[in-house]
Amino acid sequence: FPKLLLITTADEPTHDFELHVDMTNPEKIIELEGWLRGRDGGSLDGIYMQYQKAMLGIEGQNVMRNLASRYSVGIWGANPVPDDWNTFHSLVTECHVSYVNSSLPRHFRRKMKRSMSANTLAMNAILVGKE
Repeated sequence: FPKLLLITTADEPTHDFELHVDMTNPEKIIELEGWLRGRDGGSLDGIYMQYQKAMLGIEGQNVMRNLASRYSVGIWGANPVPDDWNTFHSLVTECHVSYVNSSLPRHFRRKMKRSMSANTLAMNAILVGKE
């Protein structure tokens, strides 16, 4: 079955329909949990969050891993342009996100294949679903 993810923005909303989540604000994370659970007893499969640099810090990684332990978590845009391997790698390995949707440069896959570090080998296993 397809997963139903709630999309949010890290930037202040510019439209009424945008849901703002600043992952550095514990109150916003509590509010997010309510949105995901719903009032009718149902729940969404996860969240599709706008990238924030704070996600890669120690505290941010803890928040992200906590969310990812209970929901599918995807990350979208607003990262360095173009996006880079290190950010992608950290989001997946340290934050445990399931999806990264971004403007990855053309050389991204070549760099991933060339790198033979233990972390990259583990990352490749995650990418092909062989955790």
